[in-house]
Amino acid sequence: MPNARFVERMRGEGVLVVGRGFQGYDDWNRICVGQDEELAACEAALRRVMA
Repeated sequence: MPNARFVERMRGEGVLVVGRGFQGYDDWNRICVGQDEELAACEAALRRVMA
């Protein structure tokens, strides 16, 4: 999935994504989370977005 689409969909799930591009990696995104609750919410959203 192109990075721009991924960012749009994750934001639609309520997950803040910076969406900074990396040259040559249009389908790659780095994810950093903090607390356990944030990780759980991010993982759940990621599973929905990637389904």
